[in-house]
Amino acid sequence: MSSKGHAMSEYALEFAAGIVELSEKAQIRVLHVDDEESFLNIAKECLQMQGPFDVDIAQSVDEAIQKMKENKYDAIVCDYQMPQKDGLQFLEELRKSGNSIPFILFTGRGGEEVAIKAFNLGADGYINKNGDPETVYCELACSIRQAVNRRRVETRLKLSEAKYRALFENTHDCIIVMDLHGKIIDVNNVISEYGFTKEQLIGRHITEFVSPKYKARLIKEATLKREGKSFEGNVEINTPKGKVLVAYKCKPLVIDGHVVGMQAIITKASEKRGLKKFSTDETLDSLLNGVLIVDAKTHRIVYANRYALKMIGASREEVVGKICHCFVCPAEKGKCPITDLGQTVDRSERTLLRANGERVPILKTVAVTTWRGRKYLVESFIDITEHKKAEEELRDTAEKYRKLFEESLDAIFVADAETGIIVDCNRAAAELVGRDKSEIIGQHQRILHPPERIKDGFSITFMQHVHGAEDILEDQVVTKNGEIKDVAIKASVFEFKGRKLIQGIFRDITKQKKAEKALRESEETYRAILNGMNDTAWVIGFDGKFIDVNETAVKVLGYSREELLNMGPPDIDSSLTKEQIMELIRNMPKDKIQVFETSHRTKDGRIIPVEISSSLITYKGKQAILSIARDITERKKAEEKLRELTEALKESEATYRALLNGMNDTAWVIDFNGKFIDVNEAAVRVLGYSREELLNMGPPDIDSSLTKEQIMDLIKNMPKDRIQVFETSHRTKDGRIIPVEISSSLVPYKGKTAILSIARDITRRKQAEEKMRSLMEQLRMANEKLSVIGKWTRHDARNKLTVIKSNVYLAKKRLPSDHPAVKCLDEIELACDQIVRIFDFASQYEMLGVESRSYVDVGKSVEEAITLASGLNNIKIVNECGGLLVLADSQLRQLFYNLIDNSIKHGEKVTQIKIYYREEADKLKLIYEDNGVGIPNDMRRNLFKEGYGKGTGYGLYLTAKLCEMYGWTIQETGEYGKGVQFIIAIPKTNEKGEQLYKIQK
Repeated sequence: MSSKGHAMSEYALEFAAGIVELSEKAQIRVLHVDDEESFLNIAKECLQMQGPFDVDIAQSVDEAIQKMKENKYDAIVCDYQMPQKDGLQFLEELRKSGNSIPFILFTGRGGEEVAIKAFNLGADGYINKNGDPETVYCELACSIRQAVNRRRVETRLKLSEAKYRALFENTHDCIIVMDLHGKIIDVNNVISEYGFTKEQLIGRHITEFVSPKYKARLIKEATLKREGKSFEGNVEINTPKGKVLVAYKCKPLVIDGHVVGMQAIITKASEKRGLKKFSTDETLDSLLNGVLIVDAKTHRIVYANRYALKMIGASREEVVGKICHCFVCPAEKGKCPITDLGQTVDRSERTLLRANGERVPILKTVAVTTWRGRKYLVESFIDITEHKKAEEELRDTAEKYRKLFEESLDAIFVADAETGIIVDCNRAAAELVGRDKSEIIGQHQRILHPPERIKDGFSITFMQHVHGAEDILEDQVVTKNGEIKDVAIKASVFEFKGRKLIQGIFRDITKQKKAEKALRESEETYRAILNGMNDTAWVIGFDGKFIDVNETAVKVLGYSREELLNMGPPDIDSSLTKEQIMELIRNMPKDKIQVFETSHRTKDGRIIPVEISSSLITYKGKQAILSIARDITERKKAEEKLRELTEALKESEATYRALLNGMNDTAWVIDFNGKFIDVNEAAVRVLGYSREELLNMGPPDIDSSLTKEQIMDLIKNMPKDRIQVFETSHRTKDGRIIPVEISSSLVPYKGKTAILSIARDITRRKQAEEKMRSLMEQLRMANEKLSVIGKWTRHDARNKLTVIKSNVYLAKKRLPSDHPAVKCLDEIELACDQIVRIFDFASQYEMLGVESRSYVDVGKSVEEAITLASGLNNIKIVNECGGLLVLADSQLRQLFYNLIDNSIKHGEKVTQIKIYYREEADKLKLIYEDNGVGIPNDMRRNLFKEGYGKGTGYGLYLTAKLCEMYGWTIQETGEYGKGVQFIIAIPKTNEKGEQLYKIQK
């Protein structure tokens, strides 16, 4: 094997594996594992149509394991979700047992997360079985071929390496392999003849063993090494057996056009191989290489050993006496390196011409010997056909690796594992960090990561991978413009040209990290809660309008439900102005209940004092405000009466005491030092303390919720002209906790200003609120279950649709194209596609409102939608949305995809689509236009209704819902016959004051 083949590194092999195509004639045995028997049978037939596949099936992992004990398979194709054991568990068991059989996950369930787990466990491929059968099975067949071929190539390379090692160790000459600096990196077993062990030489410099008078010449010859030239001569070496004069010949080791080292062949200079040994046929015939002895003057063969005759394919009589160029180096007659060119030793790759005319590549060594005054050439050679094939395969795989490397959708960085300097990266890597390759290669890998991800000069994940971490690790990268992206990194460390490198594959998972699960409302449960309240309740939008009301509101206010849904709080409030109400809506706290008092006017003009409790909720995918209004007429009367009586107390202490003690609620008078100066009998009865005990205490002594500092702050900030209302809890003498609502106001008491506080027991109200929270949690759980059921139902239904489409595909393949049944099969296929689109709609609809919103690049979303759309071959798309950012989420891409898909399918003659925007005084208009047939006037009215239209009727419906969720409006204003025009109006701000769009210059 040549030095080039010997030095080919695993760097190219790691990428090239799986690229080389298998021969179309090579049969591949596949075991397909899936719990759907009908799908297994149809998939077997579809896959066998793709090439020489012999498919066996199993309906469970246990059955598959049993079949693997009884039969030999080239690859396994396995579903992910199965009873008992799933596909990933099966894969993990195989890899832990040391079984490296190619394994491809073939499933319709799961996603990027499942794929990452599969590849992390050692899967060779991940294929989605949903889709067009011809495309799916073509992709599956290709993936199987690549995986099986990778294993076969690896096996052939191991065999080739073993053959080279056997040749290297068993040759009669001593071979020393050095790097360009003269450092010994390998030596064969013949070195023991000089008294050395391998360990004594490897790692040391060749000049350490050379006599001093020869060192200067060797240093001079170092220049020839770097120029890739061969050289030879004699040198004296110091061995454990003493000084020995040897002859040497050095040839360069070349990889990819670069000299990386030298190979030296040494023999004892005094060694002669006389013809006196010619009679020892047994010795020569026992050699595993061909030997020819040639007369140096006539070039006629005087002897051939058994192995040489076997390689030539002729008898001894047919070979001996012939000119050597009849068999060895037939194209180089007159250019013999020994007799014609004056060399002393020839060790090179040559050609052997067999008796049948076949040319065989060989590695030949020639030595000159003299016997009885006549010179002879002893030619020794071995067949290197397999080695040449391996070299060719390695060159092919290296070229294909580079193509795969550059075209990979994942970002790939290669760096020095010791210094961290980046030595290579692909196009996707440059796009990931927003830099040119020239700005990345040569830089330290820490430039890829934010400062907080750097430790001791390297990124944390870089050092984890360098120290052996094999798992996929999550990290962050920073782009040239400072944007932070989340990434999943899979890395491996390898040796290349004596250098330790690390390759990292980066996958952008930013959008995945942002996705969150959402809760959907259950209308029936929600309605039961709302209408079961005795208090009036309504849901209010941030525009100040009622979007839902309960039956109590209808009954108390005297308006019909329809009337109230066209009104808002300003239409019924008799105390607060519209501006004050909108201010309360804008300043709604996110994490607590907003409580205040006001009064409502009924339809017949009655005024009802109320206490409002408001909190933020999610209503039909949007944030809204739930407000509960409690009639406090009786409390107001009591408070008014209390105020009147308090005034009277100035004149009659007895009357005041009777009033105070006549209350059912606990009441006390508090001074500004935070001490009780009077209490009523209800306070004594409820709290369990005597009157004397209470008069030595204060609110901090009985409050179990507020700190003393908080209570004193409330006392200090008592309003002068209104009642202070808040909730807390009191602890009785026996330790019971009572939730209370406190109403406090300033009163004159014995000539001084004091605070009168009335505490109402709100235990029942709290129990009702807790019940409502419990019902809301049940509602959330119900929504979550509905989501899970929906996903499982779609998964199982998709499996059945896949079986139907696969059967239709096989039937159409077997029928002539003009057969009447083909039209029926087309209709079945169309119906299946429509069902899939309905499932897709349901999945997309579930995602509405799931993600938190951020500013999204509209131009980029349009480009992403274009890449997803099919059928754009003859359609020009003009995207003039660069620099426009809107407050949205990743579903914005789906919005544009729906519009583009609508143009492709229904525009009929569309040749151009244009998307642009126009800013106006109070809003921005995002405009989508095409030059197709447009939309008839009679269709515009129902255009965005669910189920309406030529297709499934869900595309434009979902588009309108997305706009509604974002706080936008959409309308179609095109002219029939000239194309569509969708205008999306985006206000400058929403009800919360958030800016809905930005324009970057």
